[in-house]
Amino acid sequence: MLRASRILIVLAAIVTLPTAGLALRAVTMTAWQMFDPCVRWDASGSTSGSLSSREMGGCRAVTVNGESKLRAVTMALIPGGLLLSTVLAAIGVLRSRRWLIFAAAVLMLADTPVVFTIAPLTAVTGLLYLILANSGSGLNRPVNSVARSN
Repeated sequence: MLRASRILIVLAAIVTLPTAGLALRAVTMTAWQMFDPCVRWDASGSTSGSLSSREMGGCRAVTVNGESKLRAVTMALIPGGLLLSTVLAAIGVLRSRRWLIFAAAVLMLADTPVVFTIAPLTAVTGLLYLILANSGSGLNRPVNSVARSN
C-alpha cells in the first residue's frame, strides 16, 4: 500500500486549513439561520421593517434577511464546493491519489471567481493543490520499503 510522506501531509494540512475553516464557517452560519425561528426571510429585497413583541414569537431579537431561503441555499453551495475541494485534496494526499488532488485543484480554482472576499486565498490554495498533484516526491512511496542490497 502506498502512502504520502509526513511532510507532504503537513504541507497539505497547512494549505487546506484556512480555506476549509472559512468555508465551514460560511456554511454553518447559513445552516444555522435556516433553522433559527428568530430569522425572517424577506424575498422582496427590503431589509427594513418592525415587528411587535407579539409577532416576534418569544425571540429577543429578530434578524431579517433581504433574500429568500432559496437564494441563501444557492449561495451556500459556493463554500460547500470549497469544502468538497478540501476534502478531496485531503483524501487524495492521504491515499496517494493524484487525480483526487488534481480534481480538488480544478474545483478550487473554479470557485475562485465567485468567492470575492477570499479569492486570493482560494487561488493560492488551488495552485498549491496543483503543485501537490504534480509533485512526485512523496505521493508514491511504499509504506514499508526495505532497501535491497545486491
